Amino acid sequence: MEVGCGLGYIVNRIYHEVDSKIHLTGTDISANATEKAQQLFPYIQFEKGNILEDVPQKYQSAFDVVMTKDTLWYVLDNLEAYFDNLAQMSKKYIYIHQSFPASSQFLGSDIFPNPKALEQYVSNKFEVEYSLLEYNKEYDKTHNLHLILTKKNN
Repeated sequence: MEVGCGLGYIVNRIYHEVDSKIHLTGTDISANATEKAQQLFPYIQFEKGNILEDVPQKYQSAFDVVMTKDTLWYVLDNLEAYFDNLAQMSKKYIYIHQSFPASSQFLGSDIFPNPKALEQYVSNKFEVEYSLLEYNKEYDKTHNLHLILTKKNN
């Protein structure tokens, strides 16, 4: 499951790089994006969905991996629902890829001023199984944080 799939290019890449027999789904808040994604990649399921709303029953613990790329800045007003819903959809893993602008002033910098702050935040709710921080000095000088999370055993 890719949350915030846009036009579906990332989930399509995954489709071509792994066993194509696995079930892949992309969701996005934009109906226009998911309709276009379905046209571009008809062998992948795309649906309009809002990660901040209740998770449909069919998505409860339905995916081995739930991934999201650069969606955090869109959900800052409701981080609790965002992370709760990612956890509800995942059987096992949550993969978060989040870029951080080179500028120190950006939307969300008051909550997550740097990648370490995000990692610390999610570690209160999840086990951080893997963390990698990339610095892109050639292109746009962003920091890219990759996190693989699992639910904590309570």
